[in-house]
Amino acid sequence: MNEEKERESRKRNPLFYIFAAIFAAAVIFGIVYYITVKIPQNKRGEIYDEIADVVEKDSPTPAPTATPAPTKDPTVTQSGTPTEGPTPTETPVPVDIPVSFEEAWKINKDIYAWIRIYDQTSEAPKYLMNYPILQSVEPAADNYYLDHTVNHKAGLPGSIYTRRVNSKDFTDRITVIYGHNMGNGTMFGLLNRYVAKKYADTNDEIKIFTPEHILTYKIFAGVTYDNRMITSKFNTQTETGLELFLNSLKSVRNWRTYWRDGVEVTKEDRIIVLSTCNGNSDQRFLLCAVLVDEQ
Repeated sequence: MNEEKERESRKRNPLFYIFAAIFAAAVIFGIVYYITVKIPQNKRGEIYDEIADVVEKDSPTPAPTATPAPTKDPTVTQSGTPTEGPTPTETPVPVDIPVSFEEAWKINKDIYAWIRIYDQTSEAPKYLMNYPILQSVEPAADNYYLDHTVNHKAGLPGSIYTRRVNSKDFTDRITVIYGHNMGNGTMFGLLNRYVAKKYADTNDEIKIFTPEHILTYKIFAGVTYDNRMITSKFNTQTETGLELFLNSLKSVRNWRTYWRDGVEVTKEDRIIVLSTCNGNSDQRFLLCAVLVDEQ
């Protein structure tokens, strides 16, 4: 009896059929989206795991920094006092770069650096981030890698890249590095972890490798910023530009912002800014780090 009443109720209520049609359409849309968008997107992103395996060297430990060494032993008198001799000079010690750029360039000549964040949490993978950094050599294609992968496949996840306003040797006062906030945690998809102080304090170092140098940066802020183009609004090559940018960071009052105590940053320093979207078209999330060591 109750079932008959329920059937009669559905017949009398057209909203049931409307909602059923909407639900069915949503399910179909979800399936089509996953097949046509998500699967190809994940497939395109697999290239980054492949290239990371290819370029990683067996001994990633950096060599010690260079130390002064005399080119010739000074002559010593009978009294034990050294006579005048050649002035000691620094002998460069080769830096052990843990990335084979020769292998990386076989895939794409626009790769000029490599970025890594080592995740110190025991349950996490070895790297929070492990990607090549690219910059297009074509002036008309400054944002080419926004929607092209390292092997030139169009679409997400794109690449980690810088614009041509920044030099490739990281000598600018501000170097802005762009990447997508991917829902599966790839690219810059895990940067939002840095709004948690405990995580940020534990994982506070960024390494950037170039063919000749190892650059170590200390993270000092994770800021929910507005969507202005930093490289257009601030002079990335001057102390004044850096000072103005740092002041703009400090003026942010968004609760999803983190500042790390004990890391001093001045206008004389050099910083990197990892910039990604956060789901709000009027905002960007910025992870900022200051250079503390260069080998």
